[in-house]
Amino acid sequence: MPDSSTSSFSYETLIKHIGSFDEAQKAIVKDKNAMTSFADSVVKGETEIAKFVQSKSQIETYLDGYDFRGGFQFDDMNKKIGSLLTLRSKLAIMADEAKKLSTYPDRYGSQRAVGLCRDLAIKCREKLRLEEAEKAIALAEANTQKLISIRGQFESDGDVLYRIKEAISSNMKVLSKFKAYLAEIQQYVDAFPHSGQDDLAVVNGRIETAQQINSLLDKAQKAVEPIKGYADRHNKNAVVTRFQSIVDEMSSKMRYTDVGKYKSMLDDIIKQAQKVVTSFEEERRDLQGVHDSLALRKSDIWKNDTEKMIDKIGELLRSDTKTRRFDLSQIKADIQQLVNNRSKDIRETVNNYPWLENKNHQGFHANLVKSYITRSDYLSQVDEARKERLKKIWKWVGISAGIVGGVFLIIRFWKVFVVLAIIAVVIFFLANR
Repeated sequence: MPDSSTSSFSYETLIKHIGSFDEAQKAIVKDKNAMTSFADSVVKGETEIAKFVQSKSQIETYLDGYDFRGGFQFDDMNKKIGSLLTLRSKLAIMADEAKKLSTYPDRYGSQRAVGLCRDLAIKCREKLRLEEAEKAIALAEANTQKLISIRGQFESDGDVLYRIKEAISSNMKVLSKFKAYLAEIQQYVDAFPHSGQDDLAVVNGRIETAQQINSLLDKAQKAVEPIKGYADRHNKNAVVTRFQSIVDEMSSKMRYTDVGKYKSMLDDIIKQAQKVVTSFEEERRDLQGVHDSLALRKSDIWKNDTEKMIDKIGELLRSDTKTRRFDLSQIKADIQQLVNNRSKDIRETVNNYPWLENKNHQGFHANLVKSYITRSDYLSQVDEARKERLKKIWKWVGISAGIVGGVFLIIRFWKVFVVLAIIAVVIFFLANR
């Protein structure tokens, strides 16, 4: 019968060794799984790992020098390889964003940002060590966000530029009137964006300015248009010609800085056009006044001359005097000349017949002068008075001749010369009655 103590020892030893074997088996399985997982990671990531020259070399060195007798502890290396593969993904995303941004103009530091991404990719490919992967991931993510941010600015610019172009397009009816002004806006837009400026606000401001000057231009047009058909008086042609010159200049030459100058010009044209209208209105009222004065038929002008002038002015007043060619100052001068002519005619008549102003004829002549009659009527009545006077003179001459004959017979030619002198005095007296 076996010794009980020996049997007990053998059983416990067996149980112990069995337990150790089981643990060994489990350890083998675990190491096998770790080895398989590590191998799968390396194989699957081989293509991406190969893109990092320095890191790949580190992994090869690690495998070449790995002591499998010490176990299969690949967790740290797996983590590093995982970071490397994550970095590869981040770099791919960064490269894609850099490619998108490279098509945009060099603004907002876009080309510098693309260059930094390129430099990071090259450094990672040629010099990155496994322990630097996490840091490189952070840099790649930061660069990617920078690229996205810059592209966002460009996209925002695109929206602003679209709105700018829409504003220009919707106001082209006004802007197209001013070629140089529109060209200046387009040049400004071509240089978009401008640092430190709200380009949309600038363009909208210039459009608003164009609308304001165009409104003033329309106002000036409305002020000038009615007077185009007027006769050339009161500076009318000069105003119309000047306005057309301003329109032509604004169309071809006006720039943003010139707006104030042309605003002043248009304001002045409006005032001048209104002055032309006022002058024509005053002229008609003045002409009506001249007509009304003549219609009183005063005696300062011969009747026939007055009637002709009334008819002439009346014909003008029955028409649109603004479109008729006449000179009111000349009409007034003509009327004054008619007054002067009548005065001259009367003065010459009195000079020819001074007896018209003696006491016997003064009243007659004064009434005649005050009468609204023609020149021929005046001369006719003066002539009638002259004839009547001559009759009286010859009557007195006959009486005087009888007296002279009687005296001659009485004194028989005594003092003939004295008598003749007396007769001459009598005749002179009669001639001036």
